[in-house]
Amino acid sequence: MDNSVFAGIPIGSYSVRVEKTGFSSTINQDVRVSVATDSDLRFELPTGSVEATVEVTATGELLDTTQSQVSKTVSPQQILELPGRNTLNGLALLQPGVLPNQNGRPGSGFAVNGNRTRSNNFTIDGANNNDQSLSIPRQNLPPEALQEFQIITNTFAAEFGRNAGSYVNQITRSGTNEFSGAGFYTWSGNDVDALTTGQQRTFNANIAAGDSKEVALRKARSVEVENTYGFTFGGPVVKDHTFFFTSLDFNDFRTTVSSGFQFRDKIFRRKLFRNFKL
Repeated sequence: MDNSVFAGIPIGSYSVRVEKTGFSSTINQDVRVSVATDSDLRFELPTGSVEATVEVTATGELLDTTQSQVSKTVSPQQILELPGRNTLNGLALLQPGVLPNQNGRPGSGFAVNGNRTRSNNFTIDGANNNDQSLSIPRQNLPPEALQEFQIITNTFAAEFGRNAGSYVNQITRSGTNEFSGAGFYTWSGNDVDALTTGQQRTFNANIAAGDSKEVALRKARSVEVENTYGFTFGGPVVKDHTFFFTSLDFNDFRTTVSSGFQFRDKIFRRKLFRNFKL
């Protein structure tokens, strides 16, 4: 019985072929290699001529017997096709035991298994991505730039230490032998959102005071508009050898100030204008 370990293999799907003199060769198709996990393969070589080949189609194991950690890996297809803008916080909240940040507590946008929101460890391609002061990720990547997303929520291996809450690793995409790219744009705002109970009361009071609907609505709720857009592009530098990939994204967020501040600001501008005229 021979045991072999191959480390540092890029993530992706592989075909593994095993040959030995006096035995039939065996091919294991579609072997999935993911970040921070072990892919355990077992081969049985029947006796026979070398020309005979046995093909095995690999399937996902229900139980990983090589590790005790509790982890979840999200594929690029899921990242791009799940509803919503699947950024780091959104992908993390899809996993069991992960809850959103409550009451604006300091730290990241989620808490894991009852730990603090500052108890998460963030990496990009295995490199440190932690803001040492705020305990949040330094860099958030757009979904189009992610090859895989993994979160480990319990019983980490020693290599994933630092924090007790979770270990979050984002794997960036790489170029291929073909030039390819994508553009994206999303819009979100509160123009079509219903008023909250408090906002509705304020709106009704403003209408009763003689304001128009537009003015009453502006006083009751500020306007928020968010535009997110960008592109990705990658391809070969030297085919079958060297590749490049780049991603660029923008996030424009606009909102109005509160009605009270607007009122004070108008008074200030009037005084300033009168003083300037004098």
